[in-house]
Parts: sequence; C-alpha cells; structure tokens
Amino acid sequence: MTLHRRRLFTALQVAFAIAVTWYAGRRLAERWSEFEQARLTVQPRWEWILPASIIVLLAYVLLVHVWAAHLRVWGVRLRFGTAARLWFISNLGRYIPGKVWGIGTLVVMAQRRNLSPVAVVGSSVFVMLIGIVAGLAVVLVTGAGAVVLLLEQRGLRAPAWAAPVAAALALTVLLGAPAIVPAIARAIARATGREPFLPVLPAAAVWAVALGSGLSWILYGIAFQLFSVGMIGEPGGAPASYIAVYTGAYLVGLVSPSPAGAGVRESGLVAGMLTLGLATAPQALVIALASRVWLTLLEVAPGAMFLLARSEAHSGEVND
Repeated sequence: MTLHRRRLFTALQVAFAIAVTWYAGRRLAERWSEFEQARLTVQPRWEWILPASIIVLLAYVLLVHVWAAHLRVWGVRLRFGTAARLWFISNLGRYIPGKVWGIGTLVVMAQRRNLSPVAVVGSSVFVMLIGIVAGLAVVLVTGAGAVVLLLEQRGLRAPAWAAPVAAALALTVLLGAPAIVPAIARAIARATGREPFLPVLPAAAVWAVALGSGLSWILYGIAFQLFSVGMIGEPGGAPASYIAVYTGAYLVGLVSPSPAGAGVRESGLVAGMLTLGLATAPQALVIALASRVWLTLLEVAPGAMFLLARSEAHSGEVND
C-alpha cells in the first residue's frame, strides 16, 4: 500500500471511529436520560452481571468461529484473530444511521487483505440470514405459549396448534436450508441475468451455521437472565422465557430501521417481560434501559480496540 493510500485509510479509520463513538454515545445518553427521568434507583449486583458479560463475550467468540469456518466454503481461510477483527469492526457500523456501513467496512477491509469482497460479504450476509431464521426457531420453541398469550392480549385469537406448527415450520426451514437457499440464489440470478452469487454449500456447512447461531441465541438469553437478576435481584421465570424474550426483542430490533435497534429492542423487552410475568413494569423498564447500556459497551469496546490497534494488511491468511 502506498504512503498516500495508507494515510487516506488511516484518516477514514479515524473518521469511522469518531462517527461510531458519537452515535453510540448519543444512544447511551438517550437511554441514560430515560433511566433518570423514570426516577428508577437500582443497586447492580456485579456477581451476576460479570458472569452475564462473560457469557455474551463467549457468544461473540462462537459467532466469529462460525463465520470463519463458513468462510472456507467460500474459498477464504482466515486466522481467528483476523476474522474477529473483521467481524467486530464491521459490527460497529450498526450504530451509524443507514444499513450499509457494516457492509462497506467489510468490503474495504477485505480489499486491504486481498480477499474476495463477494466472499467475505456474501458469507456474512448468509450467516446473518440463517441466524435470523435460527432465532425465530428459538423463539417459537422456547416461547410458543408466550406467543399465543401475546396475541390474545392484543385481541387476536390463535388456534392451539399455531405455535407448535410455526416452530416445526421454522425447524423444517433450517433443515431444508441447504436446498432452499441455493434455489433462491439461482432464481435471483436468472431474474437479474447474472451468475449465481452463492458457492456450492454442503448441507453440513449450512447446518453448522444454524446450530452455532441457535446456540448463540441461547447463550444471549441466559446472559440476559443473569443480568436481570443482577439488576432487580429476583430470578422470577424459567431460562426459556428469558431466551424467548431476549431473542424476540433482538430480532425485532435487528430488522427495524433504527440504528442497532435503539428503542425498538427496549420496547420488545419490556413487552415480553410483562407478558411472561418476568418483572413488574418499573423493573422491566430498568432492565431494558440498563441492558442497552450494558450491551452497547460489550459490542463497541472490542470493535473499538480492534479499530484503534495497528494492523497491516495480509493476503492469503490461513486459519491454522
């Protein structure tokens, strides 16, 4: 890389760090302001919050490993450290308005390492989509009864068999993903007149992504339960309920236009916890607002450390 391009990339890197810090900080300030306006006082119990934080970080490690392993199907082999750097830094883009920052960041970092941007971005999007489907399956399996109850509270009647059938359908989609996803890719290619953008995906590789994603949602839910206990001091509720509430709220926030699902995820957490009787309204508000601060710090800190650390571009990196 020439001196001019290196300086340009450094400037862009600093600008990106400043933008992420600004928007993430603003989101944190908004949540903290809401917390103060609600006049809620809590005494965090760190003996619960610390293990919850470790479990979240372990879920991140699992997702990075899943992505790095899946990249091999696309012809890209990365060391775990490099994959973690790409994963964490690109995730910082979620805090900036617009849905293209994470993808754009991946493209730039892939090009610096002489990696195929199509493979890096395509595999990332594929893992995310499978993760969403896996998350829906987790919600329906762990919170089937809660879904029916929530619909009834909104004046909608669902037959008793609706939730089990929906859960079975989600699991069927996951099992059939090795055939369904390539078929969709071929249909898109025919409609656009372009070559299929997916490589040949072995069934085992697709199922590994689904399994890893499902396990990560379960870890997130367990961490959320521990964090809730650390905030309100009352365990109330089975782990499956916390898994369903957290996963459902996160998925709603993920597909919302709001950066990092700000506001949308919190509303989902409050509604879910109240529906399942996991907390009172004031307690649910405490947990929802505090969890935003907690998770933002856990998401931003690793990415910021990777972003600010010097790293030279590598080509042909192999995950030994």
